[in-house]
Amino acid sequence: MSETPRSYWPISVGAAAPALILAGLGGAMRGPVGWTLVGGAFIYLAAALLFVQPKLDDKFDRKFVVGVSLSAYARAFLQRAMGLKTAVEVARELSETAQTALGINRAMLIVGSNEGTPQVLGAAGLEATRVGKADSAWAWLAEQPGPVTRALLVSQRQNPGAKSAEELLQRLGGSVILPLKCQGLLLGAAVLGAPTRTYPAHSIQHFYKSLAATAGAALANSYLHLEESPDKGPPPVLAGLAHAIESALMPFEKPIRFENGLTVRGVFRPVSDCGGDVWAFHDLGNHRLLVFVGDATGFGIEPAVLTAIAKGCIDAVRLVQGSELDPAHLLGALNTVIYDACGKAGFTMTAFAAVIDVRAGKISFANAAQTPPYLLSKETGKPQVVPLSAEGKILGHGPQLTYTKQEKRWKRGDKLVVFTDGLAEAGDPPFGEARLVSLLSSILDLAASRLPETIMVEIEKHLGSRRATDDITIVSVGPQSADDLGGPT
Repeated sequence: MSETPRSYWPISVGAAAPALILAGLGGAMRGPVGWTLVGGAFIYLAAALLFVQPKLDDKFDRKFVVGVSLSAYARAFLQRAMGLKTAVEVARELSETAQTALGINRAMLIVGSNEGTPQVLGAAGLEATRVGKADSAWAWLAEQPGPVTRALLVSQRQNPGAKSAEELLQRLGGSVILPLKCQGLLLGAAVLGAPTRTYPAHSIQHFYKSLAATAGAALANSYLHLEESPDKGPPPVLAGLAHAIESALMPFEKPIRFENGLTVRGVFRPVSDCGGDVWAFHDLGNHRLLVFVGDATGFGIEPAVLTAIAKGCIDAVRLVQGSELDPAHLLGALNTVIYDACGKAGFTMTAFAAVIDVRAGKISFANAAQTPPYLLSKETGKPQVVPLSAEGKILGHGPQLTYTKQEKRWKRGDKLVVFTDGLAEAGDPPFGEARLVSLLSSILDLAASRLPETIMVEIEKHLGSRRATDDITIVSVGPQSADDLGGPT
């Protein structure tokens, strides 16, 4: 179904059709009867224009530019929002996008203030409306997986949190609440009025999800620009994000099986509470799977929050681009976000992104100064461990960097192993890539889901009693096997 507004010109023509028929008959018959039919046609057409057409105009919004999809508005919002530095700017862009795309006349952003109480931001900045703490509403909204409509709130009235959220929605004159999260931490909420333009319900729902993902990442980005207090240290929200990252940034380590026949498995060994590694995977549909691994420079709260922003940006790009996601474009979007967020402060990120298309039999990938991963294959009957090399500067190095997409064949039985540089650098002397290639050649027949833990065992043997000096992340992708313990996502 199209995402563009439903066109009503066929209905208008249908309404005027009797007038056209009468005029045609009148012209053919001529004489008094013919003139009577022509006159009747004009009377009918006038009545249609005066009474029928206004109702059609009221039902279908003619001011909207037919042919512009909600996805296009979501992409434009993503491009603008990732460079914003304050919550006020996020609120302004959100309001403008909601108005332009759906004709929503009222859009607000609810975020925390320095005093700890929520404040309402609109297109013009801070609004006079006060919402109170509404703790039960925030706790309930934090658990919601998507947009919260008035109908949902009515059906959940027996829950105190839902009832409090419904009162909040009524107080602000909204139609839907979008919880804005980053790594499971509720950063705020967007309250939108009712759309005045007609789109399919599923398109509006997807548009809302895209807005929420983008606004959540943009809010997290804005918190990196808050000034640190000499007495109290970093803003509390940064510490909250870092704590959420510690437990939620990395997917759990059990194998994940996908309907396209692939399994993903990852292991993560941080050297501090706030690690800088990040990995993500997403089923893009149409038998395409996205795999991303990144490594932010440094340790502490800022790099950890930077990884959260990156993952929020990935979610937003995925929702906007869907199965057409391009790994090179994804890295370009991430570079803009990271440079605007804290590239000028010296924080950067290496990254590798790949899209495996099982049906087309290819893997598309792009690299931002990350150690090249390896493609494991046995096409010629002997083990092949091939590096997937692609040039690209580190994310955050400059304001407008572009990345080149490379492609390789993806054959039945192939496996992919992606890792951060903490793997090769582990130990003294370092574990090294030559040792890794030799190890991969010897374990190529193992199930993809067993590769990360097998590699990690060898690294731990190499380290002995010493500790690694950098986070280590290992991610593998390959065909499903009996060794997999997970289920379809």
